Amino acid sequence: MWRVFLMYALFGSIFSVGKIGVAASQPYFLTGMRMFLAGGLLMGYYSWRHGKRVFFSKQDWVLLALVAFFNVFITNAFEFWGLQYMSAGKTCLIYSLSPFAAAFIAYFFGTEKVSFKKCLGLGIGILSFCPLMLIPWLDGGQDVPSMELWAEGALTISAITAVIGWTFVKKLTVERKMPHSIVNGVSFLLAGGMCLATSLAIETWDPLPVFAWTDFAISLFYIVVIHNLICYSIYASALQRFSVTFMAFAGLSNPIFAAFFGWLFLAESITAAFWLAFAGVLVGLFLFYQEEQRAIAINQV
Repeated sequence: MWRVFLMYALFGSIFSVGKIGVAASQPYFLTGMRMFLAGGLLMGYYSWRHGKRVFFSKQDWVLLALVAFFNVFITNAFEFWGLQYMSAGKTCLIYSLSPFAAAFIAYFFGTEKVSFKKCLGLGIGILSFCPLMLIPWLDGGQDVPSMELWAEGALTISAITAVIGWTFVKKLTVERKMPHSIVNGVSFLLAGGMCLATSLAIETWDPLPVFAWTDFAISLFYIVVIHNLICYSIYASALQRFSVTFMAFAGLSNPIFAAFFGWLFLAESITAAFWLAFAGVLVGLFLFYQEEQRAIAINQV
């Protein structure tokens, strides 16, 4: 269990380091380079350790492509683009909407019924975010708040696609018994290509979209090692041991760590609106947890 909380502490630091990274380079280029580097390292390690080639069926390739698109490309690219316009703590807190997105998706596909208590938890969680999202937009100037509003939308999409992506990861690792390192390695390489293609299309290469090479190199190395190699592996293995609900509750420590590192390294303030949103997410997820436990008890009778 301690590894899960260590993972969220390390993951929380990524938002502060990532903010340094996107100040030193363009976000899609940074994301593409770290995905290529991490994917190459994972596949190289697997090949060195096991000494055999890996063959995939057509269905495997489809699932891997879906993981790459939803769980890696959209989730990470939108997250790092949004970091340019928001604090590390706020970015991470919006990303914590993933459990609520999971409930919406499950209800939409008919795999889960949403009770009154879950609806109440969902409403509390979403409404608690209103001050955090609207206050900077209402109080600031005209240019920055508008970009921050777009960033909030990008992070919300990122939270949704993360949930979609992890369902495909679980299909590959649990149902099809594919090793985590292979799933992560291949999806990172595929997503790296998507990110660099996007970078070539919309970012300025002169000759490369990097403004400060030292900060770029340090942040790239840190994010690859901590995020892509350590956090992804811990999360993928934790999915086989712990329930989604437990992971959601454990994930509540993530915005606290992100806000702390943002305050420590970037001198970002932690506002009352942040704590209100955090409390709303806590109450909302608690209501979800109670309802899931009740449903489990009924099914066991």
